[in-house]
Amino acid sequence: SYGEKPVSEADVVASLATARAEEAPDVTNAYSNLGYAALGVVAGRAGGNTYRDGLRERLLHPIGMRATAFAAGDVPPDRLALPYARTGKGKIEPALSKHYGEGAGDLFSTVNDLARFAALQLSAYPPRSTNDDGPVKRSSLREAHQPRAHGIPFRMWSRPDPVPGKRDAWGRVGS
Repeated sequence: SYGEKPVSEADVVASLATARAEEAPDVTNAYSNLGYAALGVVAGRAGGNTYRDGLRERLLHPIGMRATAFAAGDVPPDRLALPYARTGKGKIEPALSKHYGEGAGDLFSTVNDLARFAALQLSAYPPRSTNDDGPVKRSSLREAHQPRAHGIPFRMWSRPDPVPGKRDAWGRVGS
């Protein structure tokens, strides 16, 4: 089956007891799966819900992302496309999830649902003072689009491929 057993909220909270920062706050930026997993726990508790239910009720369903799932097992097998990655030896294998906690990502979606998510992002432009009744304020979306080292939802970037003559490689950062 795809991936390992998901990390529970209790696992995330227990891990915080032994977690140590790599640097003092505001010295440097470093991505942390545990940090995002903990943020998911905090967001869920602050909303009086789990992260999964809160995200579904406050964002996914209001913008019509009803086919997006939190686990491969929630996707019909004939509709599940597994991710693949090239290993260090050049072999292509399934890229199994590490299940770092729901706040750190790991959604399964459809092209139609991703188009709805993209439409939400684009709805922030141009800035305007008309009614702002979406699930996320347009000003908050624009703020999330500002360059930062980490934490930008679905920001696309390009970098030269290390092999001369090859095209740029595209990826995303953030969660």
